[in-house]
Amino acid sequence: MEMTDLQRNALTEFITIGYGDLEEHLERFVHQPVQIELPDWQTCYEHSVDQALRHFPQRVVAIEQEFIGEFSGKGFLVLRKEDAFKFSSAILGEEQTSTKKAKLELDDKDALKELTNVIINRIICSADNFLGDAHDFQVPKCFTIPTRNIFNIYTCAKSFPLLFMKTKLRIASQEVHAIFGLVLNSTNFDALLGRLESKYPGCYPSPQAS
Repeated sequence: MEMTDLQRNALTEFITIGYGDLEEHLERFVHQPVQIELPDWQTCYEHSVDQALRHFPQRVVAIEQEFIGEFSGKGFLVLRKEDAFKFSSAILGEEQTSTKKAKLELDDKDALKELTNVIINRIICSADNFLGDAHDFQVPKCFTIPTRNIFNIYTCAKSFPLLFMKTKLRIASQEVHAIFGLVLNSTNFDALLGRLESKYPGCYPSPQAS
């Protein structure tokens, strides 16, 4: 899918707005200082997913959450296993040690689900405040999967785009690499772009303006 400059600018604003107060919400959630880099983002189809995930190991922890509203889809968080443990330990107040359990347990998964709920809710709800929309959110799901299966799991047809937002976070002194993503079918992706295009010109100066 080729996007116009206006569509790309509008989508960038959507992401920037969504990240606006995410740091503050995560700090309250993990009870530690959090720093978040504004993400590099791209829309991916099957042929470009491998490139987006090239620095990740063969298996990753993925947490997904469905959202339903003016534009519907799924949000997801992808983490290396060691980074998933950093988050769950911070949330649960556990000490990070070299003897940390090798498998995600129920309390770890519950913590990561809550984390994803905070992230996806803030990204979508911040955009809702801007667009005047509203969404409902389903209960997140957590699982470990082969990295190469990310595309197949999160899309039902090869024409569905994934919006990948790669970012680095720092929890206290620990660096965490993460991918936040949204997947929408073509109808919902067009609906999102349409909502953004209708709002963007009146609220932001044209990028071409001097």
